[in-house]
Amino acid sequence: MKQQLLSGSVSWKTVIFWTLVTNLWTALFCRMHRALEESTDLTTTVIPEYSLAYDQSFGFFDDIPNEKWQRLYQNRARQARHYRVLEDPLQGIKFPAQWNFFNGDPYFVCPHKRKIGGLGGGPKWTCDAERLVRIARERPDASCLVYSIGSRGNYLWELGLIELWGGPLCEIHVFDFGDFQRNDTEGWNIHYHQWGLGSSYSSKYRKRAIARGQTFLSFQEIRRRLGHEERTIDLFKIDCEGCEWHNYKDWVSADIRQIMIETHDLPLPHTEKDTPFGIFPAMKVTDFFDALKDNGFALFSKEVNSQRGFGRSVEWSFLKLRRDFFA
Repeated sequence: MKQQLLSGSVSWKTVIFWTLVTNLWTALFCRMHRALEESTDLTTTVIPEYSLAYDQSFGFFDDIPNEKWQRLYQNRARQARHYRVLEDPLQGIKFPAQWNFFNGDPYFVCPHKRKIGGLGGGPKWTCDAERLVRIARERPDASCLVYSIGSRGNYLWELGLIELWGGPLCEIHVFDFGDFQRNDTEGWNIHYHQWGLGSSYSSKYRKRAIARGQTFLSFQEIRRRLGHEERTIDLFKIDCEGCEWHNYKDWVSADIRQIMIETHDLPLPHTEKDTPFGIFPAMKVTDFFDALKDNGFALFSKEVNSQRGFGRSVEWSFLKLRRDFFA
């Protein structure tokens, strides 16, 4: 080509044209390569063999084969008996410890559940929290979010999560109406708010909270104040000494992926109940557990708190799954 150019057989316009084409293809190739690298960093390529568990767990499980998921997980959950007496699930409700013992056995198997934070009441049974490292990395803002309702200054679970992750990962928000601010959590991405969890629909609960002179906010108001209305809550721990019966409708349908909750005593279906944890509303306890299941929460752990109330308080852990998992 050099000889042709020197001899005048190839015009300078042809040389410029092919130079521009070459530069254009080089730039396009570099852009495509960069996009491929970014895509690989932020997303997981799901192998079809593992797609069922991945899809039905909202991307939480990415390594369970379809056949195993259906056989060991889905079939077991569909066949589970949630109440001992199906015709009368409230039978024995006046004896909370007895009702808790005979009802609500776990029906979902979390492959790597562990009690994070050690032993006792502060630590919680959590499903495979290590997976949040991958899940956070896949999100555009590389984030995850944890809510911890009720602490009394006990951060065993929260610090256990950070240790499990090898350092701060998720944004952790701790809520309690008491003054339990700690000064030893700097640099751990833990944020304390002196707010109790109120209710948007239980007027009596709101009045009692206001009378105590402390700040109680509904779940919706908390999310609004923190700017979290559009964010997924990956882990939601709630131990609020009986407030769960007054406010579960506020959070049960929210975008929450895992719930660790301690229930206290049991409400009665036709009358309010005065307990050491306060006055409970008249309600069917089955409405509470049915609401969790109807919103896709599968029970994977149950532990009676034998230190308090002789079996009247129970720790429950749920994982959010797509509704067709139960169909």
